[in-house]
Parts: sequence; structure tokens; C-alpha cells
Amino acid sequence: MLTIVLAGCQEYPFSFRPKQRVAVTSVREVVVRNSDTDILFVIDSSGSMQDEQDNLRRNTRAFIEAVSLSENAYRIGIITTDALDEEDAGQDGGRLRMRRATQTQLNNAGCGIGPDMSGRRYLERPALDSPRVDAERCRLVEDMVATVGSIGVDGSGREAGLLAMRKAVDPSSEAADINDGFIRPEADFALVFLTDEEDCSHATYPQDASDQRWCYESIATATPINNFIDFLVSTKDPAAGVRKIRAALIAGGAPEGPDGSSFSPSGCRLTAAGDPSVECGCWNESNDAAFCEYLNDFGHPCATVAGCNVERCDALPSSRYYDFLNELRRRRVAVSFPGGTFADSICRDEYDETLLKIASTVVLSSCFVLQEPALGPDAVQLAIRATDGGGASQVRIIPRYDGSDNSADCQTCGGACEQGAWRYVDERTFCLECGLKKEVGQEFVLTVLNELEGVGE
Repeated sequence: MLTIVLAGCQEYPFSFRPKQRVAVTSVREVVVRNSDTDILFVIDSSGSMQDEQDNLRRNTRAFIEAVSLSENAYRIGIITTDALDEEDAGQDGGRLRMRRATQTQLNNAGCGIGPDMSGRRYLERPALDSPRVDAERCRLVEDMVATVGSIGVDGSGREAGLLAMRKAVDPSSEAADINDGFIRPEADFALVFLTDEEDCSHATYPQDASDQRWCYESIATATPINNFIDFLVSTKDPAAGVRKIRAALIAGGAPEGPDGSSFSPSGCRLTAAGDPSVECGCWNESNDAAFCEYLNDFGHPCATVAGCNVERCDALPSSRYYDFLNELRRRRVAVSFPGGTFADSICRDEYDETLLKIASTVVLSSCFVLQEPALGPDAVQLAIRATDGGGASQVRIIPRYDGSDNSADCQTCGGACEQGAWRYVDERTFCLECGLKKEVGQEFVLTVLNELEGVGE
């Protein structure tokens, strides 16, 4: 049987070999397509976001280094939630923001390279075979830090992140010329929202609707969430559709569930311990209880916390963003693609762990996509090759998981699948399951039966 070795930690490209005959079967190496990903950060630029932007900037390195070590050919674009382009005409409205690091900034970071002179409005992973890949990766981190640092907090108080996202992607929008070349139709698309308020995406806005209060009062007439998901799906090949759309959210939310690992929309604040809390506080750093009154006005019961002068401003519930995430998750599950969505509270002391989870859960795909179709689940075998300190190699066969198929190796993530499994999605796609992920340095061994020879001849 012919064995195919996959190295690295993302999708794994191969070259074809001539078809081989084994009795009445033919086994040949197949091409696995790269899961290239276009990543769009949508960052709230309103007046309450300075500390949160600083937090993101401090922890950018954790995110970049996580995605840089993969073979995923990613791009990163950054826009703001000022979809209406109200403050600095030509800066927002879905247009990609870009501020390249200066030579001084690069020198201070020890990059050992000059500024990026490409003129691109987006960041792009350095070529893995570049002789200066480490220096270019360092520069990429500093470019993202500089861009986030340039956003500021003078943006619109009507934060319309979903509308801004659509304008960034829509080839017919006013942002199309500046953003040209960022979105690749064949690539996956990953969204990362960072906001401390509600989405205010409407088809039209009255002239006197100048603050976020109008957005909360008019939430029932906001553009339906499904419209944005339908649009994103329409930008991809119909055969792939929602499988290529993933999203993460860092927003106003509180822990829920018995283990507190998931989040639901809620007003929240940063506690003295640096963790998100369901306690309410102030809208600013004074002891004014306006924040709690604001929440009470819009159906989020809240009691004033005495002495609520905190280091960071509190976050309002971001219900529409959570609705977007939940509907995207529902659609992905419906096509047997669970995962690819993640939410966390913006009321975190640091975003390092949050960004690492976004990288592993949302940006780095846990699936393999075959160029040539397999003959079914029994025609695919996946294994992991491990090499010990003495150089000896061992191969561990990974069991197949299917909660509804008795012919699979296991129907739960216990027992044989406790250390990980893989799931057959269709003849071209299978995904890692039960906590198994592509890790840096892993070597997968893939054997695929593509066709039968001599049958019926």
C-alpha cells in the first residue's frame, strides 16, 4: 500500500505520482489543497475603546506567531466599526487600514530588516522558503502593532461592525478600490470582531441618530443577521459555501455554562483580579452609575456597584454579534462542519490566551481537503508519525469517529478516540475530532484509495 507523508501543521500540498496497480485497486498520492485564509479584524474605534485596543496591540505577537508557524497562506486586513465613514472621510467605510512600522520601530524590535515598501493595504504571511523569513515575520508583527495603534478612538459612536465587514468584502462598495486584492475567492474567510458595544448596522440612518442610544432603541429594525451570512456565503464557491466562513468575537459577554467556558451577551466589567465579571459598573472612570441605568433601559437588569471606579471602561451587551456567531455555527453544524467559531469576553485583563484560541479554533483549519475524491470513509486511513529522541519512528493509526455510524471505530470521544480521531465529511473532506489538532512539527501519514481498477472490465 502506498503511504503519503504530510508534514507541517496546516493543509499539506503534494505532487502527483503515476497511478499504481495493487491487485484490483489503485492507490495514488492525492493533492491536498492549502486552506489559505483571509483574516479580517473589525475593531471598534469609538471613544471607549482605548484600553481594549492597547490590549490587542500588546498581544498581537501571540496571534501572529501562532499562525505564522503553519503552512497556511494567510492575509490579515484591519478595518474599523465606523461603517458610515463619519469622522475622517476616506479612512473608514470598510476601507482597510494600514500603518507600516518605521525603521526605528523595526530596529527597536530587533527585526533586522527595512520597512515594507509593497504598498499593500493588508498583511501577508512571508514565504516559508524566504531566506529572511524570521525577519519578515518580525516585521509583520510590528506592522500589525503599528496599524492597530493608528486606529484611535475618534470613530463613530454608531458602531456598525457587520455593515463595515460587508463593505470591506463587497466589490461594489466604495471601499473596493482600496481593498482590491485582499479577498481571494478560493480562500477561507475568518472574521475577528473586537467591540464593547452593540452592532448598529441599518439600511438607513436618520440624520439626528448621532449616538449609540438610537442604535439600542432601533435594534428591532436593524439589518437581519442572516443577510450578512448569506452575503458572505455568496462570495465563495457554492460547493463550499458556509464551510469557508469562520468567525471569532471579543465583545461584551459573561461566562455561561457549568464550566464557564462559553460566553453570552451581557454587560460586563473587569474585576480587581483581571477577569470578566457579570457585575455592572460605570460607563466611565467616574462613579457615575449611568452604565447601569443604560443597561436597565434596554432590558439588561443591573445593579450599581459601589465605588465602581475601575481601570477600564465597562462593556455593553453585543447581542447582534452573538446572534451572528450562533447562526454561523448553526449553519456550519448543518453541513457537518462544527467548530470554526469562538467567543470570549472583552473584559479580560490580557488577550493573549484569547488570541491563541482564535488562531487555533478559527484561523487554522482542522480539516483536510482532497484534490481527488476518496472511495468512501473506509478508503481513507490517517496516522501520526512520531520520532523519539533516539531517532526511532513510530506510527499511530488514528481511529475514525462517527456518532451515528456503527461501522466507525468509535461513536464518542472516549475509549479508542480519547487521544483524538478523524471524521469523514464527504469524499473530498475529512476533519480532526476529539481534541486532535494540527500542531507544529506533527507528521501525518495519509493513505487514500481513489479508484478501483479491473472491476467490470
